[in-house]
Amino acid sequence: MKVKAQWNILDRSMLFHFQTMRVPKTPTMGISARVVHTSFFVPFLDFDNITDERLDDELPFLQECFHLGDWHIFKTNEFGRHVIGLDCLLPRDCLEVLETSSCDPLYKKASWINEYRTWVLRGWEKGERERPKFVRTIESPCNGKRLQSLGHAKFLEAFYSVPVRLVNPFGSEEIERAR
Repeated sequence: MKVKAQWNILDRSMLFHFQTMRVPKTPTMGISARVVHTSFFVPFLDFDNITDERLDDELPFLQECFHLGDWHIFKTNEFGRHVIGLDCLLPRDCLEVLETSSCDPLYKKASWINEYRTWVLRGWEKGERERPKFVRTIESPCNGKRLQSLGHAKFLEAFYSVPVRLVNPFGSEEIERAR
Protein backbone atom coordinates (compact mmCIF):
# COMPACT_ATOMS: atom_id res chain seq x y z
CA MET A 1 0.00 0.00 0.00
CA LYS A 2 1.26 3.48 -0.89
CA VAL A 3 0.00 6.79 0.41
CA LYS A 4 1.24 10.09 -0.96
CA ALA A 5 0.19 13.57 0.03
CA GLN A 6 1.40 17.09 -0.66
CA TRP A 7 0.58 20.36 1.06
CA ASN A 8 1.62 23.83 0.01
CA ILE A 9 2.29 26.13 2.95
CA LEU A 10 3.46 29.64 2.12
CA ASP A 11 6.27 29.18 -0.40
CA ARG A 12 7.10 25.60 0.57
CA SER A 13 5.74 22.17 -0.39
CA MET A 14 5.50 19.48 2.23
CA LEU A 15 5.57 15.96 0.78
CA PHE A 16 4.46 12.88 2.65
CA HIS A 17 5.18 9.40 1.31
CA PHE A 18 4.23 6.28 3.25
CA GLN A 19 4.59 2.73 1.98
CA THR A 20 3.90 -0.67 3.49
CA MET A 21 5.07 -4.00 2.16
CA ARG A 22 4.31 -7.55 3.17
CA VAL A 23 7.08 -8.97 5.35
CA PRO A 24 8.19 -12.42 4.23
CA LYS A 25 7.13 -15.05 6.77
CA THR A 26 10.06 -17.31 5.98
CA PRO A 27 13.52 -15.76 6.02
CA THR A 28 16.02 -16.69 3.35
CA MET A 29 19.21 -15.41 1.79
CA GLY A 30 19.92 -14.23 -1.72
CA ILE A 31 22.64 -12.78 -3.88
CA SER A 32 22.77 -9.26 -5.24
CA ALA A 33 23.20 -8.34 -8.90
CA ARG A 34 25.67 -5.61 -7.94
CA VAL A 35 29.29 -6.17 -8.91
CA VAL A 36 31.07 -5.40 -5.61
CA HIS A 37 33.14 -2.17 -5.46
CA THR A 38 31.78 -0.90 -8.81
CA SER A 39 28.70 0.74 -10.29
CA PHE A 40 28.07 -2.30 -12.50
CA PHE A 41 25.30 -4.88 -12.18
CA VAL A 42 24.80 -8.26 -13.82
CA PRO A 43 21.40 -9.00 -15.36
CA PHE A 44 19.14 -11.04 -13.09
CA LEU A 45 15.66 -12.08 -14.26
CA ASP A 46 12.91 -13.63 -12.12
CA PHE A 47 10.12 -15.38 -14.02
CA ASP A 48 6.90 -16.67 -12.46
CA ASN A 49 4.49 -18.94 -14.32
CA ILE A 50 6.59 -19.40 -17.45
CA THR A 51 7.27 -22.43 -19.61
CA ASP A 52 10.75 -23.43 -20.73
CA GLU A 53 9.59 -23.10 -24.35
CA ARG A 54 8.81 -19.43 -23.73
CA LEU A 55 12.25 -18.92 -22.17
CA ASP A 56 13.84 -20.61 -25.19
CA ASP A 57 12.27 -17.89 -27.35
CA GLU A 58 12.85 -14.90 -25.10
CA LEU A 59 16.37 -15.38 -23.75
CA PRO A 60 18.15 -15.70 -27.14
CA PHE A 61 16.17 -12.65 -28.29
CA LEU A 62 17.51 -10.65 -25.32
CA GLN A 63 21.05 -11.91 -26.01
CA GLU A 64 20.82 -10.77 -29.63
CA CYS A 65 19.06 -7.48 -28.88
CA PHE A 66 21.54 -6.36 -26.19
CA HIS A 67 24.66 -8.33 -27.29
CA LEU A 68 24.64 -10.27 -24.01
CA GLY A 69 26.63 -13.35 -23.06
CA ASP A 70 25.44 -16.69 -21.71
CA TRP A 71 22.29 -17.03 -19.58
CA HIS A 72 22.26 -19.51 -16.67
CA ILE A 73 18.79 -20.83 -15.80
CA PHE A 74 17.67 -22.04 -12.36
CA LYS A 75 14.43 -23.76 -11.41
CA THR A 76 12.69 -22.40 -8.30
CA ASN A 77 9.47 -24.42 -8.69
CA GLU A 78 7.53 -26.10 -11.50
CA PHE A 79 6.99 -22.88 -13.47
CA GLY A 80 9.37 -20.48 -11.69
CA ARG A 81 12.78 -19.66 -13.14
CA HIS A 82 15.68 -17.44 -12.15
CA VAL A 83 18.04 -16.40 -14.94
CA ILE A 84 21.52 -14.99 -14.34
CA GLY A 85 23.91 -13.41 -16.83
CA LEU A 86 27.51 -12.46 -16.06
CA ASP A 87 27.85 -9.35 -18.23
CA CYS A 88 28.74 -6.17 -16.32
CA LEU A 89 26.14 -3.53 -17.21
CA LEU A 90 25.44 -0.01 -16.06
CA PRO A 91 22.20 0.29 -14.04
CA ARG A 92 20.32 1.94 -16.94
CA ASP A 93 21.34 -0.93 -19.25
CA CYS A 94 20.19 -3.53 -16.70
CA LEU A 95 16.87 -1.70 -16.43
CA GLU A 96 16.49 -1.75 -20.20
CA VAL A 97 17.09 -5.52 -20.32
CA LEU A 98 14.58 -6.02 -17.48
CA GLU A 99 11.95 -3.79 -19.09
CA THR A 100 12.32 -5.62 -22.40
CA SER A 101 11.88 -9.00 -20.72
CA SER A 102 8.59 -10.55 -19.64
CA CYS A 103 9.88 -11.26 -16.13
CA ASP A 104 7.83 -10.55 -13.01
CA PRO A 105 6.63 -6.90 -13.04
CA LEU A 106 7.30 -6.44 -9.31
CA TYR A 107 10.82 -7.79 -9.69
CA LYS A 108 11.50 -5.15 -12.34
CA LYS A 109 10.90 -2.49 -9.67
CA ALA A 110 12.90 -4.25 -6.95
CA SER A 111 15.89 -1.93 -7.08
CA TRP A 112 13.58 1.00 -6.31
CA ILE A 113 11.92 -0.58 -3.27
CA ASN A 114 14.41 -2.81 -1.49
CA GLU A 115 16.96 -1.51 0.95
CA TYR A 116 19.89 -2.87 -1.04
CA ARG A 117 19.10 -0.78 -4.18
CA THR A 118 19.79 -3.78 -6.34
CA TRP A 119 18.09 -6.84 -7.75
CA VAL A 120 18.29 -9.92 -5.52
CA LEU A 121 17.63 -13.57 -6.35
CA ARG A 122 17.10 -16.24 -3.72
CA GLY A 123 20.06 -18.60 -3.52
CA TRP A 124 19.29 -20.69 -0.47
CA GLU A 125 16.42 -22.72 0.94
CA LYS A 126 13.25 -20.94 1.98
CA GLY A 127 11.22 -22.84 4.55
CA GLU A 128 10.15 -26.12 2.92
CA ARG A 129 11.35 -25.00 -0.52
CA GLU A 130 14.74 -26.20 -1.68
CA ARG A 131 17.33 -23.82 -3.01
CA PRO A 132 17.04 -23.10 -6.74
CA LYS A 133 18.46 -25.86 -8.95
CA PHE A 134 20.69 -25.19 -11.94
CA VAL A 135 18.91 -26.39 -15.09
CA ARG A 136 21.04 -25.35 -18.05
CA THR A 137 22.90 -22.60 -19.87
CA ILE A 138 21.83 -20.84 -23.05
CA GLU A 139 25.11 -20.00 -24.76
CA SER A 140 25.59 -16.81 -26.75
CA PRO A 141 27.94 -15.90 -29.59
CA CYS A 142 28.42 -12.59 -27.73
CA ASN A 143 29.81 -14.29 -24.62
CA GLY A 144 32.90 -12.41 -23.40
CA LYS A 145 32.39 -9.31 -25.54
CA ARG A 146 31.62 -7.36 -22.37
CA LEU A 147 33.34 -7.46 -19.00
CA GLN A 148 32.08 -10.43 -16.95
CA SER A 149 31.66 -10.49 -13.17
CA LEU A 150 34.34 -12.68 -11.65
CA GLY A 151 32.52 -12.79 -8.28
CA HIS A 152 29.24 -14.01 -9.76
CA ALA A 153 31.05 -16.54 -11.95
CA LYS A 154 32.98 -17.98 -8.98
CA PHE A 155 29.77 -18.17 -6.93
CA LEU A 156 27.87 -20.02 -9.67
CA GLU A 157 30.74 -22.46 -10.16
CA ALA A 158 31.26 -23.15 -6.44
CA PHE A 159 27.66 -23.12 -5.19
CA TYR A 160 25.79 -24.66 -8.14
CA SER A 161 28.55 -26.35 -10.22
CA VAL A 162 27.55 -24.20 -13.21
CA PRO A 163 29.90 -24.62 -16.18
CA VAL A 164 30.76 -20.95 -16.70
CA ARG A 165 32.49 -19.68 -19.85
CA LEU A 166 34.44 -16.82 -18.30
CA VAL A 167 36.28 -15.05 -21.13
CA ASN A 168 36.60 -11.44 -19.92
CA PRO A 169 36.75 -11.53 -16.07
CA PHE A 170 36.31 -8.30 -14.14
CA GLY A 171 36.13 -7.27 -10.49
CA SER A 172 36.79 -9.07 -7.26
CA GLU A 173 35.79 -12.62 -6.35
CA GLU A 174 33.31 -11.28 -3.80
CA ILE A 175 29.56 -11.15 -4.16
CA GLU A 176 27.06 -9.20 -2.09
CA ARG A 177 24.58 -11.29 -0.10
CA ALA A 178 21.19 -10.03 0.98
CA ARG A 179 18.59 -11.25 3.45
